Amino acid sequence: MRKYFIGISLSFAMLFQAFAIGQTNNYKIKVVGGKEYYEYPVETSEGFYSVSKKFHITEEEIKAANPSAANGLTKGSTLLIPVPKYDIHKVQKDETLYSLKQKYNTSYEELYKLNPTLKDGGLVAGSEIRVPKNSAANKPLLAQAPAPTNETKPGFTSHEVKAGETLFSISQRYNVSVDEITRLNPTAKAGIQNGQTLIIPPSHANTANTTTEAPKQEAPKSNAVMKTHKVQKDETLFGICQKYGVSREDLLRINPGLGGNIKEGQVLTIPSDSKPEVVEKVKIRQMHVVKRKETIASICKMYDLTEADFRKANPIVDSEVKKGMTVVIPEKEEEKKLIYGTHTVQKGETLYGISKLYGVEIEDIILLNPTAYTELKEGQTLLIAQDEKSTATKVELNGFELHTVSQDETIYGIGQKYGLEPDLLYHFNPDTKEKLTVGKILLIPDSLHRTMVLKKEKDTTPKKELNIALALPFQFAKVTETSVLEKNAKKFIEFYQGMLIAVDSMKKKGISTNLFVYDSGKSEADAKKLFSNEDLKKMDFIIGPAYTTQIKAFSEFSEKNNIKLVIPFSSKSDETMTNPNIFQPNTPQEHHNYLTAKAIINTFKLDNIVLVNFKDPTYNNLNQLSDTLKAMLKAAGRIYTEVTYSNIESVKSGLISKSDNAVITLTTNQVALNKILPVLNMMGEKHSVKIVGFPEWQSYQSISKDMFQLETFMPSTFFINFNDEHVRTYLKKYRSLYRSEPDNAQSNQTQYGMLGYDLTMYFSEAMSNYGRDFEENIEKIPYKPLQCDFKFKKINETGGYYNHHIYFIDHNTQTGLTAVTFE
Repeated sequence: MRKYFIGISLSFAMLFQAFAIGQTNNYKIKVVGGKEYYEYPVETSEGFYSVSKKFHITEEEIKAANPSAANGLTKGSTLLIPVPKYDIHKVQKDETLYSLKQKYNTSYEELYKLNPTLKDGGLVAGSEIRVPKNSAANKPLLAQAPAPTNETKPGFTSHEVKAGETLFSISQRYNVSVDEITRLNPTAKAGIQNGQTLIIPPSHANTANTTTEAPKQEAPKSNAVMKTHKVQKDETLFGICQKYGVSREDLLRINPGLGGNIKEGQVLTIPSDSKPEVVEKVKIRQMHVVKRKETIASICKMYDLTEADFRKANPIVDSEVKKGMTVVIPEKEEEKKLIYGTHTVQKGETLYGISKLYGVEIEDIILLNPTAYTELKEGQTLLIAQDEKSTATKVELNGFELHTVSQDETIYGIGQKYGLEPDLLYHFNPDTKEKLTVGKILLIPDSLHRTMVLKKEKDTTPKKELNIALALPFQFAKVTETSVLEKNAKKFIEFYQGMLIAVDSMKKKGISTNLFVYDSGKSEADAKKLFSNEDLKKMDFIIGPAYTTQIKAFSEFSEKNNIKLVIPFSSKSDETMTNPNIFQPNTPQEHHNYLTAKAIINTFKLDNIVLVNFKDPTYNNLNQLSDTLKAMLKAAGRIYTEVTYSNIESVKSGLISKSDNAVITLTTNQVALNKILPVLNMMGEKHSVKIVGFPEWQSYQSISKDMFQLETFMPSTFFINFNDEHVRTYLKKYRSLYRSEPDNAQSNQTQYGMLGYDLTMYFSEAMSNYGRDFEENIEKIPYKPLQCDFKFKKINETGGYYNHHIYFIDHNTQTGLTAVTFE
């Protein structure tokens, strides 16, 4: 899924990203406590999140360096930004850990240390990872070894590396040793690249040659010193290469005709300056001849090896094995017997200190607790694996038991097994929010730890910076192709435009608000693609999706990452029953029926209530409301009359001439309404008749002339008072910004722009006043919506929230349009 910004985007964090690259060199460096920091002046509306994206570090790292800024950032203040000891690499398709190790002249251990999630998740094309900052591949080649100029010392020359060349072939070409080249070109030790410029020392054959032009390609000179090697029984080309520390390609190049096959007694030429590599001794389990289609990955899987173990045993293997190659399969190291325990992080503790306390490696702590690398904090519980023979402080489980994840297990199933809510499991095993892998060891808390977490203080710190995501099916790709907006897309864009007005309003209140807009598609698969975007995990709340087919996927993402999810349109969501982060502004039908029945009973306390049904069962499409209304009328001790419409007399039989009559026509069927409304209008000439209708009626052109001739009441989630000052201000601003009228500008049907405005303002006000966990203060939220009043109520003990409010709108020919109070 791609991310878009339409029209006037107030997403301040995203505006900075285009300028982030290369900007860090513009800031002064300050040394504090022996560490280097950039001095960064905060710009307008910036927050921790936008600054962290700019410098490719975490918000926690910024906050740790600037404790005085914990309550938010102010324009002009100076932040200390840790100067990172790493660079950022965007993973390309087909790249491997080995190719990155080679490219950046580093080790697997260093890559894992900088990127703990690589061990479980592996490389993902398009993702960004950290690489060592001072590796050879990161340094500009010319900066390390300036290209020779006319001032090059006499006898020295320069050489531009061509595709396929090696240090050995270049050394032979110029009749110098590899050591002499690498001494003048230190970065060449890590490998050379096509186009790289090397300084070449004077040739041994002619030290007086001072030309700066590279000599033409020629065969190795006869006076080049070489070694020879006589092939012994059972020797392999691989073993010889390993013995002399030369590559297979170089050995074949100086032994033309060898073709990769050697025989006992054959004499091979070996470069004179080749030296056996210092390779850690490896116990050989067996030798393996590579077959067709085999790869390093498949061989590792076959012998239960890690790629690192394979590379360690086969140091001269290039990026991939080839058919016919003989490789070493090493003995597996004797596995240590581990004991497990927990450690609660104390104030001021570091991973280094904890590792020393228990005699374990930092990398091993990170492997079991991936989030500890970037989010180590006081009170955090770490899982520690310790060698049983260790003499360091022994670990203990301290009120936990362990669970090893099996195939097909889910966090919900494990929670049910131990009587735990998913949130509690996520609390003690935070990395499982990203991925639950087979073999993962989970901490299962005892009752004491469960109680401690449940009593933990909620995050009620007012937020001064908000990250909001809007995820709707805008279908931008289709719009780009056809230049045509579908009807629904127009509504979604108007919704977005209303949100932008709200963001501007919050900005004027001093709240930095970052709005991220995503094209969510329509299917569940589209939704899951969207969630690969790391930015979404940083949101305070998400508004979306539009379609019920995506609600389940959005709900799972919301619960997994503890993000509030506002479902803007649908009144149907089973997930609201189980996800405490869901807010459903459009009142669910069951509760809407209850509130409608309550409105009828309380509004028509003295009226004769008449329920109208139809002979044709397809016309009676409000059966649930009918059942609810009748049950509540009986419970309230109210008498009502029920009639089945066939003609004027059937309706007349239910009316009382000396009483006010409230007629509830239980249908939204257009054909049925074409029949009944003219009859009711006729009855109204001789009787006092009020009608209860439904919002769907307003979309039928064929009944428009018969509607509202009598006083009509309608239950609705939405109502706009066009005389309200705030409504007028909003409409004025909308017209000024977008040079157009919103849909339904003069009617009381839903205005999507106004809905976007109301939802953004409500949840922004909630979090900016009462923090992310504002629910306990939900009745204090200081915002009065324009068209949709919010009375959020918890749907059950463990579920989310629904809007327990509707309007009962009175369409009166004399007094106009008003909302009746019926509570």
